[in-house]
Amino acid sequence: MRGLLTLSFLATFIATGASVSCEICEGFGDTCMGPLHTCPPGFDTCGIIQAEGTVGPHIRTIVKTCFPVSNCDEGLTVVNLGRFGTVVKKLTCCVGAECARVPPSLPPINTSHNGKRCPACYAIHGFTCKEEIAQCAGDELYCFELSGTTSLGAMTVTNVMKGCSNMATCNDTLHSSGSFAGMTVVTTANCTLASGTAGSFPVSLRLFLQAISGVLLGKILS
Repeated sequence: MRGLLTLSFLATFIATGASVSCEICEGFGDTCMGPLHTCPPGFDTCGIIQAEGTVGPHIRTIVKTCFPVSNCDEGLTVVNLGRFGTVVKKLTCCVGAECARVPPSLPPINTSHNGKRCPACYAIHGFTCKEEIAQCAGDELYCFELSGTTSLGAMTVTNVMKGCSNMATCNDTLHSSGSFAGMTVVTTANCTLASGTAGSFPVSLRLFLQAISGVLLGKILS
């Protein structure tokens, strides 16, 4: 069960559809293989999402699919749950044969404390968890909170996670859903400035969930 939750944070929208053709696949580890699909209008490049989670077991996942080229500027996404672990995700855009190569390893995250603090916790089988205080690091200037439901066949698991995050995570979508390896994930999330002086920022879950669903899956299965 612990393994299905580090897996269920790594995957969400697998686009198919008309212009650029991209390999579409998802899997665990550093590579995956799948069929070529023509991308829909507005999805004008191919890309590889790498994600790594230590929420429970250490799990790496990969997703290849179509993306809008505007997503290529996204930086490294970090969610820091304190002693409960971290989830890190990066999108690398590519064209043609570049997409067949194994992408470089995820860069190390900055672990130097920045003076900010956030409530942190992680739990499955419920939407509440016992909070602790996480010391934020690097560019983690926001407090992150996510709750959701993960379904795999007849099994449904609810989960919640809280911790520090950076602006690359806190973007523009409050509610999202997606799938990874037969698992469906539906979540709601938000960010607030760690100082507590500003309102909430909706979280860009489309890319984050595409990475994190695999992490949740591993956490639940372990």
